[in-house]
Amino acid sequence: MKGTIAYEILEIIRYWKTISGMPKASFKIEKIKFGAHALQYGLLCIPEGSTVPEKLVYYLHGGGWMFGNPGMFLANAYPFIERGYWVFLPTYRRVPKYNYFHMEEDVSRSLEQLNAELNLSNKEDFSWMIGGVSAGANLAANLSLDPNLMASLGRPITELKGTFLCGPPLELREMKNTPVLRFFAGKETSELFKKANPIDKLEKGAHSPYFIIQGTKDGLVRWKNVLSFVERFKETQNQELIYHEIENGTHLDAVKWTYLGHPLRAKLMDWVVEKMEG
Repeated sequence: MKGTIAYEILEIIRYWKTISGMPKASFKIEKIKFGAHALQYGLLCIPEGSTVPEKLVYYLHGGGWMFGNPGMFLANAYPFIERGYWVFLPTYRRVPKYNYFHMEEDVSRSLEQLNAELNLSNKEDFSWMIGGVSAGANLAANLSLDPNLMASLGRPITELKGTFLCGPPLELREMKNTPVLRFFAGKETSELFKKANPIDKLEKGAHSPYFIIQGTKDGLVRWKNVLSFVERFKETQNQELIYHEIENGTHLDAVKWTYLGHPLRAKLMDWVVEKMEG
């Protein structure tokens, strides 16, 4: 039944089976370490023939803040690589041992190391975009709403051209209060929870346009949590927000834009290209 964890597990299996058979983009991969921990690294995807990163997509993978790795999400990078964009997919330390504060530190360190590796501070022409799916979309949203965190890349905030989020936990009070959520964000009254909750950062202002995809039958990330964020955003922010709601859609439906020929692929990529190149 849609809207249940059991259904989402079956969807995950079908999703990985589909993307594993997709044609691969032409690119090379470089592993970049940004700490001593085994999970403090990212994969930099460089389009074939490209030598200078003029446009970059910083994409955070999902996995419930517990699972996943960048290599599992390379298909999410293909549409951008095919456009000639560089893509960086970092990973991060996980619950239950680590919480949002540690993951935020990993995001900051990854940006600093990316700057050092690519000498981004000295580039004249550069633009970037933040993206993420599921747990990674929560981290992506928090990054996009925190100018101090974004400054770790060594570039002006104005160069952030957009933020796209798929199946994102954006109002944690609307999420099911599971042990995983408590490991990640602590109690609702804690400073940790406030820092981990993107909707609470809207009071300081958004710094880019947004494109959000969410299914109404998501069994992992409650639909209403996204609605709360979207409504608050539109009430308080001057930035554009495009909200694509998938009627009867599951958690995995929010990331099926990676499929060749999927209508959401064209919609998202048209928006990305407009923001990055327009």
